[in-house]
Amino acid sequence: MQNHNQNEIDFFTLPKIGEKTEEIQDAYNKSLDSNLAAIADGASTSFLAREWADLLVENFCKHNEELNTINRHWKEWLKPLQEQWRQYSIKIRTDPNLPWYAKGSKEKNCGSATFVGLKLYPTNQGKQKTWEALAIGDSCLFQIKANSDQPISFPIKKSEDFHTVTDCFQSLPEYNFSEPIYTSSVCDKDDIFFLATDALAEWIFKDLEKGGSQWRKLISITNQKEFAEFIQHIRHEGLIKNDDTTLCRIVVKISEVKVSHNSLSREGHLTLSQNNYSIKIEENHHNSSQNQKITAKNPKLRLLLLLATALILIVSILFVVIFLNKNISTRNSASKSPSNSFELSSDNNYSSFTSHQRIPIYDVDKTSNQPIGYLWKKQPESGNSKELWVLVPLAYIKYLPKTNGEELVIPNDSTPLPLFKSTPEPKNISLQEGDFVGYLLPGRYPLFQLKKESKTFPNAWWVKIKFNL
Repeated sequence: MQNHNQNEIDFFTLPKIGEKTEEIQDAYNKSLDSNLAAIADGASTSFLAREWADLLVENFCKHNEELNTINRHWKEWLKPLQEQWRQYSIKIRTDPNLPWYAKGSKEKNCGSATFVGLKLYPTNQGKQKTWEALAIGDSCLFQIKANSDQPISFPIKKSEDFHTVTDCFQSLPEYNFSEPIYTSSVCDKDDIFFLATDALAEWIFKDLEKGGSQWRKLISITNQKEFAEFIQHIRHEGLIKNDDTTLCRIVVKISEVKVSHNSLSREGHLTLSQNNYSIKIEENHHNSSQNQKITAKNPKLRLLLLLATALILIVSILFVVIFLNKNISTRNSASKSPSNSFELSSDNNYSSFTSHQRIPIYDVDKTSNQPIGYLWKKQPESGNSKELWVLVPLAYIKYLPKTNGEELVIPNDSTPLPLFKSTPEPKNISLQEGDFVGYLLPGRYPLFQLKKESKTFPNAWWVKIKFNL
């Protein structure tokens, strides 16, 4: 089971048209703590390219080294890997059971691979993470930040910088002449990183340069099948080169340590939280140790202090329990929150949708008697218009390759999505604001309506919903 405080890392890969998965020359890996990830693209014209690419990514993710140090001493970093590859290549060349064409030649006796590796550091006091990256060649890193339509890229900056011949790490030291490139910066919670091999990276640049948003579909892809269908689609359209295609997607998670309301840590740190509310009782560790010395000599004083401390804790717990129960009781009609990239503010009040206060709405293209959602008794002040806006997480938008369209899929166990007359863009959308008029129930809906990217929430789209009363 994945630790929810760990960064989310997914890998997707697809071979060239006409080749099998086992013939892919790309390699990828990540560390156990999900703070390191790397991809490498083995040059198919070199010898044992996949094996060399595997060595690079595995070593990078296994040994938690400073990337700037690797950058300064990259030849020393490569030496043990090159020796390991050399011993393996000797074994291959001397294997009598292998055909001659699998043993390389004088011209083809070295492995080559492009590489990009990412390292994420623990959260700093500003609730950000520092990251470092090391790269060589045309495998690329993209950082997708909130409130930005233009990803940050490294080491390549535009599509015209891709060439047939590129720099590589070589598996033999006598061939090494290309130096890697290093960079570092900061990232926030839910920032997204792409590590992409050259064909996919070049396509992303081209889509960005023409003002497209097709590249954003890579954010919402959930499995290998969806990735394969998407890449096959853009290959069919002639938009991407026929090459091994690999994507590593990292979603940054910021650790937030919370202690349950019935537990007290050894440091005397009690945290009681529900949604956006929290109460903390802290003790100064130094003063606590001094008090222990004093009270140890005076049993009566120690007993009084213990009783006073217990009383304070009991009163605090009772206060929080009463407060939380009152808060929870206003949410009886809401199920658990979906894992969106946005959060509704703490004044959400679903309990106001009682049976006599809400009006059911229905899909305009279906004859089903089942409502797709509900409106407040007071209808939207938009005349006869039967359109409303809903903020949709990209994870809920599924690409349909057969129709080249999209579908909105709200999971059955998720909270209904709020409906608005317009597209408010605060940090937290309040359900008490005047623009809020109802909610859309879980289900499947075609996305043929106008949609636009949210300025505040990087992983969500505003979508217009049509309905009948």
